[in-house]
Amino acid sequence: MKEPGERAMNPYLEVLDRRAFDQFVALWGEDAGEIIREIVTMYLDAGPHTLEEIRLALDAEDLPEARRLAHSFKANSATVGAHRLALLCQRLEDAAKEGRKDEAYALLQDVEREFELVQKALQNVLSVFGV
Repeated sequence: MKEPGERAMNPYLEVLDRRAFDQFVALWGEDAGEIIREIVTMYLDAGPHTLEEIRLALDAEDLPEARRLAHSFKANSATVGAHRLALLCQRLEDAAKEGRKDEAYALLQDVEREFELVQKALQNVLSVFGV
C-alpha cells in the first residue's frame, strides 16, 4: 500500500511499475544495473523512431504495418514496466487491425503523450542506476 503523499513526492510512480526492475534485479543480481541501463537506453533511443514509423504507416494507410509496430512497441513498453503505455499500444494495435484509421491516429497521440511521461520516468531510473 502506498504511503500518504508518496504519489505527490514521485509523480512517475504510476507511469512505471517498479516490479519490472525488481524482476531484473532478482534475475541478474549484481549485473542488473548494467542490464537495466542497456535495456532502458535502447528503449529510449528506439521509441521516438518507432512512433514516427507508426505515424508514417498510418499516413500511408498501411494499417498492417501500423499494427505490427504498435504490437512491438507494446511489448517493449511492458518490458520496462510502462503498462499504461502498453495498454494504449494494444488499443492502437486493435484499431489498426480493425481498420479504424481515425481512431488509430487519435490513439497514437495518446501513446505519444504517455511516452513523454515514460521517458521522464525512465530517465529517473537511469539516474538511480548510475547513468
